[in-house]
Amino acid sequence: LAPENQSLVEEMFKAGLHIGHNKSKRHPKMAKYIFATRHNISLIDLTKTVEQLKTAADYMREVLKKGGLILFVGTNPETRDLVKALASNLNQPLVDERWLGGTLTNFKIIQKRLEYFEDLINKSKTGQFEKYTKKERLMLERKLSELEKKFAGLRLLKKMPEALFVIDVNKHDTAVEEARQTGVK
Repeated sequence: LAPENQSLVEEMFKAGLHIGHNKSKRHPKMAKYIFATRHNISLIDLTKTVEQLKTAADYMREVLKKGGLILFVGTNPETRDLVKALASNLNQPLVDERWLGGTLTNFKIIQKRLEYFEDLINKSKTGQFEKYTKKERLMLERKLSELEKKFAGLRLLKKMPEALFVIDVNKHDTAVEEARQTGVK
């Protein structure tokens, strides 16, 4: 194991990433990634985890080199800031509030909603809301606020993403299933 990988394994061990599920809940395909079983708890082989993480990072690097899009998904309060920082550093789209069903499978409709959202933002910035009555302005501002919450992170999603980076696969099973259906890695 290379020295930089060794320090990463030690850091992961200190964070407790080696502790897996109860042996009875373990999936059979996971057996090759299990180091040992202690007190009926599976201990994950962190060296293999580091290898898989490096493979995933290399794939993401290749996608970014080609100018592709990676859609980052993480809505847990603990991971929301991390996902925002990572996506903004890489200038990539993200979902940090709630996964909208059909984001990938119904991409044309989502694209139209994003165009409408951009149009409202432009009208708001250029002062075109001023021609409306007070009530109509209020309704448009509420609509803009609602769309901001749903689509703010997706503004950079101009085409179908090449990859999906999901923080919690169990929580975002809909996102993973949509990616499978559409062929997004």
